[in-house]
Amino acid sequence: MNKTETDSATVNRIGHILYATRKHLGVNQTTLAPQLGLDQSALSRVESGKQMLSAPQWFTFCAITGVQPDSVTRGYFSLPTALSAIRLPSRYNSERRTRVRGILPLLEHTKQALGDAAIDEILRKLKVDPDFVMNMNAQVNFNFILDLVSETALRLGSSQAAIDRTADIATRLDSQNELAPLIAAFKTQPILLMTLVVQHLTSLGSDFSYQVTASSATQIDISVQPGDHLNATELRTHEVFSKIYPSYQRTFFEQFAASVGGPTLSLVELESFFNGAARTLYRMTISA
Repeated sequence: MNKTETDSATVNRIGHILYATRKHLGVNQTTLAPQLGLDQSALSRVESGKQMLSAPQWFTFCAITGVQPDSVTRGYFSLPTALSAIRLPSRYNSERRTRVRGILPLLEHTKQALGDAAIDEILRKLKVDPDFVMNMNAQVNFNFILDLVSETALRLGSSQAAIDRTADIATRLDSQNELAPLIAAFKTQPILLMTLVVQHLTSLGSDFSYQVTASSATQIDISVQPGDHLNATELRTHEVFSKIYPSYQRTFFEQFAASVGGPTLSLVELESFFNGAARTLYRMTISA
């Protein structure tokens, strides 16, 4: 990609972030434009990728909205609140307990494998505005996750290779963002690091409960249990989710531990929710 193409992509990304942020906040162009030193027509050109914001204007926008300045490199942003003016279908509007960041690996895998248009097509089929998932702090419910997994599996398949790829993306996304400081500080202490990873996963939502149930200098037990608001029978019998999720969860823990580069951790599954237990229980042990 040459410099002109790169600059064009940046202009389009900034414009899209402004547009999507306004939609989440329920703010019109006439209100936002003067705060950035623009008139409404200029802001319209920015949002459509025909005009570039200056650096001071971008930082002013970030200060006003709470969008992180480095969002321009990722194309995603995190608003300070989970509340959004973008409406969801009634099927997805109750019990919204998971942050969009929790499904980002699946969204990114689909984009990388099939292109941006494919994920937009899936979301529109589900009657969800694609701009909704640009805000990492927006919340979705488990019906949305089930439907999204099913639709992506139709296009990508549910093979172990596809699951491995999604888990790999999850590992790298976390490593590059929220977990990066933890990895740098604790890569030689894998048991402590995995404890912090569990806390991080808990912060993404409450559809599933992640807990460290036991730990020592060389071993850690991690419990993963569906929330009481979820139907256990539906999860265990769901044709796609029951196949993909347990494999994805195990693969994520294995790949994360391997990617850190510290002492090797081996993983065994002691209990499985999908085989009738109340939870799934993993034991990770530092290999000799």
